[in-house]
This record gives sequence, structure tokens and C-alpha cells, in this order.
Amino acid sequence: EMLRILQEISERVRPHAAEIANDAWIIGHLDLIRAKVRFIQEGQAVVPQLSENQEIQLLHVCHPLVKNAVANDVYFGQDLTAIVITGPNTGGKTIMLKTLGLTQVMAQSGLPILADKGSRVGIFEEIFADIGDEQSIEQSLSTFSSH
Repeated sequence: EMLRILQEISERVRPHAAEIANDAWIIGHLDLIRAKVRFIQEGQAVVPQLSENQEIQLLHVCHPLVKNAVANDVYFGQDLTAIVITGPNTGGKTIMLKTLGLTQVMAQSGLPILADKGSRVGIFEEIFADIGDEQSIEQSLSTFSSH
């Protein structure tokens, strides 16, 4: 009986499949827009400016998954080809790199970022990540401190 009912419903709905699919797409995009606005309102997020020359300037940038995260200012000029990050164990080096990567991917995906107004990001054709350790961002544990 259940199969018969489902087949009947399918037959009635089938002629409207294209409209239903279109409506689902529209609802999905409206939900995305609503989520972006909510993220901006609740997290003090901003839509960053786009730099024409791959320059990055992030003002008080924070990782979106870390509660009570320490905000940092970051500036990479257009001529920068490499960086060296140094500091003590559990000093925040890895979380800063993850923040930079996630922030860049979020910005290039059209999402707001947790940073102050005036922040700028470049547009990169490729972004690579090699994250091979078992750190816990949610628990604020680095590889060193989690052992």
C-alpha cells in the first residue's frame, strides 16, 4: 500500500519536477544570503575589499571556529614570495596560518570574514594546504601541547 501511495504522489509531482528543482535552487541561495547576513551581524564579520595585485591586509582577523580568539593584523605586500613565522611552542603560529588560509578561501568564496573594515584580500588562482597533524582548533591545542 505504501509503495502504491508513493508511486501516485510521484506521478502527480513529476510534471512539476523542473519547477520544484528551480524553487529548491532559489531557496538554497536565499538561505545562503541569509546565513551570510547572520554571520556578519553575529560575528562582526565584513566583506573584504578585493586587491588588484594579490596584496593582503587583514585588520584584527580571527579564526571563525576559535572562541575568544586573539585578533591579529596581517599585511603581505604584492612582492612577497615567502614568509617565516617564528615563536614559542603553543604561541599561535599554526592557528595563524590556518586563519590566513581559511580567511582567504572564505573571501574568494564570497563569504564574509572575521576581520575589521578596511581588510583587503588578493585573488589567487590556486590555494594549497597540507595539514597533517592532529591539532584541535576547538580545544585550542597545538600539536606540541596536545601530547
